Amino acid sequence: MDVLKRLRDIKWTPRTLAKAVGVGTVALLLLALALALASRVFPEFSYVQERASRVAPVMPERGAAPAMGVDLAGEARGFAARGSAGGVRTGSYPQPVPEGGSVGADAEEFEAQEYSLLFEEPDKEPRCRAVLALKDREEVVFEDAREWERGCAYTFKVARSEAQGILSLLQSFSPKEMSARTYTLQKSFQNIATEEETLKKKLAAIDQTLQDALAAYEELTSLARRTGEARALAEVIDSKVRTLERLTQERVRVVARLSSLARRKEEAQDRLAYTRFRVEVRAVRVFDAARLRDEWHAALRTFVDRANGVLEDMTLRFAFFLLVALQWALYLWVFVWAGKRFWRLLAREWKK
Repeated sequence: MDVLKRLRDIKWTPRTLAKAVGVGTVALLLLALALALASRVFPEFSYVQERASRVAPVMPERGAAPAMGVDLAGEARGFAARGSAGGVRTGSYPQPVPEGGSVGADAEEFEAQEYSLLFEEPDKEPRCRAVLALKDREEVVFEDAREWERGCAYTFKVARSEAQGILSLLQSFSPKEMSARTYTLQKSFQNIATEEETLKKKLAAIDQTLQDALAAYEELTSLARRTGEARALAEVIDSKVRTLERLTQERVRVVARLSSLARRKEEAQDRLAYTRFRVEVRAVRVFDAARLRDEWHAALRTFVDRANGVLEDMTLRFAFFLLVALQWALYLWVFVWAGKRFWRLLAREWKK
């Protein structure tokens, strides 16, 4: 309240106004100094603003002027544009429809089957060897086999006509859990057929465009030579090279996509021809010395890590805390001392 009363009792003259501006400036400088010191002690207080990068606009390419009565370069550019827009554009492949669901009444003709079995045994070895012995059968094709200390896992496929016999054999081993999955691949085959037909049409269009381009460029080249226009001839040749390169690259991409579709079709047909099995065997024992040893080892490591953390807190981190406390005590003493000196100086100057 004394401060507000003193402010109201001040007689504002040019001299007192200049003093007030000076005091405010000094206060702002001290505040800026304190913030700068805090940002150096704690770098996370500082904030750095990144500028957004600006992308320079790309200037359009300037077209060539007609070189003679017949614009051969323009004809070549127009043909190149038609070649790129006539159904052979890059990235225009139809995307496959997400698989799932069915259309029509023939979905069951495209059914695939999978079985998953889990065994829990006191000793994994006999059961793992019994499952692995299936590898010697002609109708069984193993795709993956893994073994570890406490179990094993196998993935294999069996011809559809022999799948029931293999399933009965595995069920005779008394699995703990068994699950069966039956699903249709009708949508996959439909999508593959649709995309394959589209790509074959696209490939035929590219081949026809290549033939038309070669014939048209031959006519334009002959005309340019007869008229003796070297500049037009150079532009026709340059346009021909670029068009042929673009169409060739597009053809390579379509052929690669067709090869990928062929592989997908083979995989889908393989799932129809074979039944998949996933078998896992786990060693489950009432008294497992190895498991208990591992648990004791893990618990001992946890104890050592936590004890080490407590010792670090009692020594290094506590010493660091004392240093930080001493640092801030020194900063506080400096600010209090400077504040007192500044206040005395300010009071002395104000009385003048």
